[in-house]
Amino acid sequence: MKLREQLGQLTPGLGLLIAPLALVFGAGCEDPLALPQAIENPRVLGARAEVQGRTGEAWGEPGETLDVSWLVVAPDGEPTDLAWRFEACLAAPVNAGPSECVGSPFDTLSGQGLPTFAFSVPTQTGDAPQVALHGVVCRGGSPSGAESCDAGDTLPVGINLGIAQGEL
Repeated sequence: MKLREQLGQLTPGLGLLIAPLALVFGAGCEDPLALPQAIENPRVLGARAEVQGRTGEAWGEPGETLDVSWLVVAPDGEPTDLAWRFEACLAAPVNAGPSECVGSPFDTLSGQGLPTFAFSVPTQTGDAPQVALHGVVCRGGSPSGAESCDAGDTLPVGINLGIAQGEL
């Protein structure tokens, strides 16, 4: 049997095999992420940190106090039924993503409403180049630890803030 005849015999069955495979592999290509501009669920858009007494500066020196506020939005506007909890710790350097604490948290912050708080950079920072704030914002519930909520929407958040060493 010639090669062309053998291929001709395979072709009808090949279509039946390729169609289901294309459907299976094609289903995995759908983008599960929401468009960044679409506010379909409550979410944290960002944070602002500023050293008290130094407008526009976000890196505090050891012993300085920083004011931190988080921007939280929801489809129905700015949410008011929020509860939150954050832990501040000295952190190891990272290239991307949240930092790992190099010791126990030096401060735990919690409250109701929009997440806005102040904390002081420890006077003894060792070799740690930054402070990590890890926490959770809860809508319709209360924090149960620094990573989850007992009910409602759980919005885990974190930010790394550099520690200024001397004159900027």
